[in-house]
Amino acid sequence: MLPCSIKHTALLALCLGLTVPAHSQTPNCAKAKPGGLEFLLCKDEGLRALDKKMAEVLLAAEPIAAKERPPMLKAEQRGWSKVRDECLKADDKNACLQLSYTRRIAELQASYRLLPATASVNYRCGNNPGVIFKAVTFASDPPTLAAEFDENTSVLFLKPDAAGTNYESGQVTFSELDGVAKIVWGPGNSEMSCKREP
Repeated sequence: MLPCSIKHTALLALCLGLTVPAHSQTPNCAKAKPGGLEFLLCKDEGLRALDKKMAEVLLAAEPIAAKERPPMLKAEQRGWSKVRDECLKADDKNACLQLSYTRRIAELQASYRLLPATASVNYRCGNNPGVIFKAVTFASDPPTLAAEFDENTSVLFLKPDAAGTNYESGQVTFSELDGVAKIVWGPGNSEMSCKREP
């Protein structure tokens, strides 16, 4: 069994009644401490733009989360903010933050269907006709695949430079070549072979 979809979590923001933190709109550059998140946002226009986009994506996700899974978005955002803040210890803080923001934004867009799907495909796994793996792809940046299997979901990111179509997250891998998908659904699980349905 796989852990529930959105693994990383984003900046404390507009979820379920929370207000947007100051740095999600305009960092207070006069009070920003060197090496801190606000300081880096003040120094890098690209990071500021990603921070603003994060707030916009959260605002769009909030009403959907309120209907589908109210407590999750808030908890996920808090968890992601801790992961994001680890970038402050990285050698290249800006590159780490950029990757963290872009992946989380894409994850939210896929999880809450904030972008139109580019494809939706079902795969039948093994000899059991009831075992279905559903894959929905999105043209996010980076490209994502929202996977549904065994009553759980996970968002995977496109893995470039590989034969066929390959997506992965921390605990799930998906690769398809000629209509056959090889899927590992969570740590310790065997690889499944699943055929694309017409």
